Amino acid sequence: MEDNEKDIKKAVSWVLREITKKNPDEVAGFLTRWAKANPGKDAKWIIKDGMKKLRSDEKKEILKILTGIFTVIKIPSNNPQPQPSN
Repeated sequence: MEDNEKDIKKAVSWVLREITKKNPDEVAGFLTRWAKANPGKDAKWIIKDGMKKLRSDEKKEILKILTGIFTVIKIPSNNPQPQPSN
């Protein structure tokens, strides 16, 4: 998936979208594994274009992986933070 040739990238993403019609879970798993493998810009393009037919929740999860955005849980502290004095 690390090919910089435009037509190759388009062909691979088209095949992924076509396979999604019958095997969406398989494609979601495949793209998730690729997203976790720290792909280059060409593979990221293929992943983003190839996931267009996936469910929106699957797309969001893959995009989170690609962009490095993870849910952060903020736990309130028992110790209040000092407030700046005026």
